[in-house]
Amino acid sequence: MRVIIFSILFTILLSIGNCTSATSWGKVPPDKVRDRADVIVVGEFNFAGETADGEFIFYGQEFNVDYVYKGENVSKDLIVGIDMLDGGWEQEFQQKGGKFLLLLEYKPEYGDFPVPVAGPNGMIRVINGEVSEEEKHKNHYNKFLDENTPFYVILDGKTERNIVLLIFITISGTILIVGNKMFKKYSRKKT
Repeated sequence: MRVIIFSILFTILLSIGNCTSATSWGKVPPDKVRDRADVIVVGEFNFAGETADGEFIFYGQEFNVDYVYKGENVSKDLIVGIDMLDGGWEQEFQQKGGKFLLLLEYKPEYGDFPVPVAGPNGMIRVINGEVSEEEKHKNHYNKFLDENTPFYVILDGKTERNIVLLIFITISGTILIVGNKMFKKYSRKKT
């Protein structure tokens, strides 16, 4: 009888010790990731910054936003979900000068912060302004960055409307005003 009880307890203890947690994310086409995203930003994680508790496999990590391509009320220091099982590759990539294009969605089951669409599918590595992913995704996201102007540019902790657009409008307006004055002056000399 003791042998049977001991065998049962031993089996239970062995099965408890073998429990593991892991996540695997299937590949999602980049256009579907982009369509699902509620927020699209470029920047880098601040691993010394604020964190937040999350649900399931995500915890909240501060992300310093440089550019906003999609999303409302995005602040310079955005808390985003990061998979706790990723093993720190994000930090290693940033130490090499990398940034991230994050495509985020709000999923209440994961926490009070946006999380990358389909895990790593929504975390696109960017280094020196170029996407550093497999070729198919690289082409898609490089095209996205080339064809889209950020809705907001974040400078010194303040959200600024696209500064490039503002400069363009200012220069164009100045050229039109000066050109108009020169045209009037030239027209008067001819008559």
